[in-house]
Amino acid sequence: MRSRAPVRWLIAAAIVGSVGLLLIAFAASGNDEEEPEEATESSFQQAIRAAPQRLRQLPSYAYETTLAADLPGAGSELGATTASARAEGEVIPPDRLQQTATTTLGSISADEELVRLPEGDFIRRPDGYVEGLGELDTFVLSAPSLWDELAGVAQLFPADPEGFEDQVDGVACRRYEIAEVRLLLIKDHVLRLFGAVSSAKELPDFYEVELCLAVEDDTLLRVSIRGERTDAQERLVSFELNSSVTDIGDNFAIELE
Repeated sequence: MRSRAPVRWLIAAAIVGSVGLLLIAFAASGNDEEEPEEATESSFQQAIRAAPQRLRQLPSYAYETTLAADLPGAGSELGATTASARAEGEVIPPDRLQQTATTTLGSISADEELVRLPEGDFIRRPDGYVEGLGELDTFVLSAPSLWDELAGVAQLFPADPEGFEDQVDGVACRRYEIAEVRLLLIKDHVLRLFGAVSSAKELPDFYEVELCLAVEDDTLLRVSIRGERTDAQERLVSFELNSSVTDIGDNFAIELE
């Protein structure tokens, strides 16, 4: 039991913190060229900007987020070259959320069960829930957190990408596939993900982003971020994050047990 705390801390710094850095990279990608002082957002960009607000207007919903990274030429303090995370949650807007998450660095995994209520955040311990976020702070993997991050960089998306008919959990949507989004801070992201990495330069510079917006009201229902390339030894280097909103309007009971 004494060795578990350092392991959980390393996983926390590696996986959970990487999500915010990845989305910050979107913002940094706009720094190469100056934005007009009074740029007008397109209807597509406005839909991304309004994504968190539309989530809060839903009666309830569930979400699932997965993250995976593979950098075979790298190493961490635990000797791992892969990392992953999976979170599933239920939300009753505006202030009730419950989530279970598993984070994995190499062969070592850690689980967390979290609840957010009007009176605060709580984590499950062996003897019940206690106030606080715990070592991992896996709320960063939640749809509300991710949607907030995307809204903050809405102006960096193309003004009028082509949409394709699709469905998310039976809801009609338009799927937008945006190729070659340059993420300038993705190397810093992987340094955080794996610890001391000497080969972060092997990561791809450009990533594909897929967004699905509901046909009826432009609610953002799914986000995917993917990138891969081969390194000098012909090994596959990759990163992928997926998050989706489902079960809209279902009855959820979100309380401390």
